[in-house]
Amino acid sequence: MTALAFRTDEEVTAALPRAVAHLREGGLIAYPTETVYGLGSRARLAEVQAVARLKGRRLDKPFLLLVADRDMAAEQGLAFNEAATALARAFWPGPLTLARRAGSPCAGPRTGAWRAWCARWESR
Repeated sequence: MTALAFRTDEEVTAALPRAVAHLREGGLIAYPTETVYGLGSRARLAEVQAVARLKGRRLDKPFLLLVADRDMAAEQGLAFNEAATALARAFWPGPLTLARRAGSPCAGPRTGAWRAWCARWESR
């Protein structure tokens, strides 16, 4: 296991290429959010399954997708209704998680297909 320190903007900039390379190789990461620490991967089925196994979590429970902006959410196949769009405009980036209930499958280009999803755009 490798720990990458990133307390300053400069450390974040220095750590990003290694973290991205690790993710592209199918690796998992632990990361801080505005409210908790998370364990994550890219939004690919095999990698999400690895996170689920490590956490002892069922795959039918929604997973959080961290997005860089609303466009990234749309690219992942995450459609927002009018209310979700209004909330995203008002509170993103920030500590707001938008959830879609089961029965609204997400079938984005990288995600496979899940019956439910949650998306968040952190301000960090």
